[in-house]
Amino acid sequence: MLGPESQIDYRSLMTRLCILCGDREAAEISLREAEGLAKGFESPMARHYLEWARGALLAAEGDVSLARKAFEEAHALAPVHDRGEFLVGYGQFLASAGASGQAREVLTLACEDFQRDPRKPLEDAARRTLRSLESEVPA
Repeated sequence: MLGPESQIDYRSLMTRLCILCGDREAAEISLREAEGLAKGFESPMARHYLEWARGALLAAEGDVSLARKAFEEAHALAPVHDRGEFLVGYGQFLASAGASGQAREVLTLACEDFQRDPRKPLEDAARRTLRSLESEVPA
């Protein structure tokens, strides 16, 4: 049996996967399940997973302001040892929200984290977004 933190992690991951597949209804259900598991269970990691999933769902729904708040909360709680995947998603959100400078900072941190991480496709995603930001012409 998985502990509450692992269950919250898996449901939060399911939320993000449903968003990537375009199924916001299933994403909402997964997020609500994760939130239900988190009631009465306080853990910075569980809160990180929840806010990451919440930010992704709010961004998919077009609520940039609330998504930014959720991503900022998740960023503050992100573990130092394994945060690259989160940083890629957060950086991509910032880029899509027009916060190019902040997106560059976050994506650069992600690339630095991936120097010690074998998940090269995630590093490639961070670098692609960084390249697209570099090609932008400042207004």
